[in-house]
Amino acid sequence: MIDNKNGGSNINKKSFSWKAALIGAAIIGVISYLCPIIEQYEWEIDYTIPAPPVSVMFFFFLVVMINAIIHKFSKKFSLGSNELLLIYAMTMVGAPLCSFGLVQFLIPNMVGPIHFATEENMWREDFLHYIPDWFGPRESSVIDGFYTGGWDGVPWGAWIKPILIWCAFALVFYFVLLCIGAMIRKQWVERERLTFRILETPLAMAEEPKASFCLNSFFRNKMTWIGFSIPILIQLSVGLHHYFPSFPSFKIMHIRLDRYFTEKPWNAVGYFHISVMYSIIGIAYTVPADVSLSCWFFYLLRKAENVFGAAMGWRGGKAGGFLARFPDVNDQAVGAFFALFFLSFWMMRRHLWTALKDAFSRGGVHSSDSEKEAMSYFTAVFGFILGTAFLIFWTWIAGLSPIYALVFFGIFFIFQTVLSRIRAEAGMAWLFLPKTPNNVMVLFTGTAKLGVQNLAILSS
Repeated sequence: MIDNKNGGSNINKKSFSWKAALIGAAIIGVISYLCPIIEQYEWEIDYTIPAPPVSVMFFFFLVVMINAIIHKFSKKFSLGSNELLLIYAMTMVGAPLCSFGLVQFLIPNMVGPIHFATEENMWREDFLHYIPDWFGPRESSVIDGFYTGGWDGVPWGAWIKPILIWCAFALVFYFVLLCIGAMIRKQWVERERLTFRILETPLAMAEEPKASFCLNSFFRNKMTWIGFSIPILIQLSVGLHHYFPSFPSFKIMHIRLDRYFTEKPWNAVGYFHISVMYSIIGIAYTVPADVSLSCWFFYLLRKAENVFGAAMGWRGGKAGGFLARFPDVNDQAVGAFFALFFLSFWMMRRHLWTALKDAFSRGGVHSSDSEKEAMSYFTAVFGFILGTAFLIFWTWIAGLSPIYALVFFGIFFIFQTVLSRIRAEAGMAWLFLPKTPNNVMVLFTGTAKLGVQNLAILSS
């Protein structure tokens, strides 16, 4: 695994263990089963959305505790630190896929456009005929049943083909993201020494105990259990209140401040709130002061821009031209994302050039740095190139122009790189794009330039 304390790479390729992989896969299966029940049916907690997800930390805690008991009686059958971290890494990647990372958007989008098409919105006449039939089921009974129920079992005959097609796309897509991560790992971990705040707790949990102890120093610390107990008791009261309303709840999640700003121009502040998330608030104490300052300062600056625009009369129906959208913080955020990416790219330019030279080296002779990586630069570079080519080909078959497909995935990979860096440095639980890549393309080109065919595929 990675040891960043000494600024060096200590990646042990033998860390892979089938025992740990099977446990990780089993946990992902359980999380995937529970996710639609908890997040979609009950919707009482964000089960897989924040980072680190509640579900991942809960099951990781169980595994560590059970492993500590096994370690006390038989070290031979217990899991080592690398195996525990492998389980954590697998569940961190796998858990979001059953939620907002893939499934909760993909499945409804396969049938939604047809189900919600009406004579009033004229979707059938305007763009539905541009969407390929293999994007999802097309039988009316299957689509209606998805929303109304009444199925005598899932009609897999109508679902299996589009699901397999989308799974092929998703598999290659996430592999390309892994390739990007493999190419920039050394730069971020060893050269820039990013802090990766959300990893501190699992690293401490997975640390092997000393010979004479059952638990490691992290779990022997009384403050650890005091810190655990506070959010657990609060969340327990919230859960009990959900099922037994007479039970008192100590839920203080969202404090709305905008309700106190009712007069102009202050009411232009927009949705203004403070969120208190007990399960992740401790991460804020590990974030560097300058990063923490930027988080709240620019949030307040964003609100101040709204108020300033209203005070100057630049918001509302009386304003004309681009001032009608002032300050349009989402457009500003798009520019900030591009600026952060190009700054980061400039800082890693020498490392990327070394990785490219290594990947294209003649005779298959690779540098020692590449051999130390979990994924060699050869695999990462060519995996990225071939994977991106497959994604462009896939979307071209669907009807998207290859040029626009290249631009779309380019913007997406830029955004994902910036989001990854923000999470690595700030440890923020929730991260959202200011605009989706297709909306950024519309921002620069307009809808007429893209055309209905490309817009239909980009929006699907």
